[in-house]
Amino acid sequence: MSVHLTGGSAIAFLLGVPLAIGIVVSVLLHSAMWGLVIFVGILVLMFAVAALPIKRKASREDVAKAIEDFVNGSGGAWDWDDFISCRIADEELEAIRIKCLRTQSEYPSGAIGWCNEQGIEVLRDLAKQLRSKE
Repeated sequence: MSVHLTGGSAIAFLLGVPLAIGIVVSVLLHSAMWGLVIFVGILVLMFAVAALPIKRKASREDVAKAIEDFVNGSGGAWDWDDFISCRIADEELEAIRIKCLRTQSEYPSGAIGWCNEQGIEVLRDLAKQLRSKE
């Protein structure tokens, strides 16, 4: 399960939680210095965790389904974002994820949307290739 925050709500959450914890610590310990240390420490820990090279396990079927759901418009609101944003442990599938990611810049839609019709065809072909190798 993923939590998707955007814009100001994401910044408020990412800074607000460590700040709130820092304030509570400073009140409990009667020391603004400890509150600042805790606030900065939590921020450093958050950035360190975000930088970890975590890769998810996915099968050919998972990747093909993610692509097909996107091009058919049947996926969830954040499914495509989750797919293109999370690295995959399998190198071949990771290369396909990167190709999907690049369709946005290589086949720009010019309007609201991920890519143009040529890009959609490229995505469909990638899904077909995955299904044909199973």
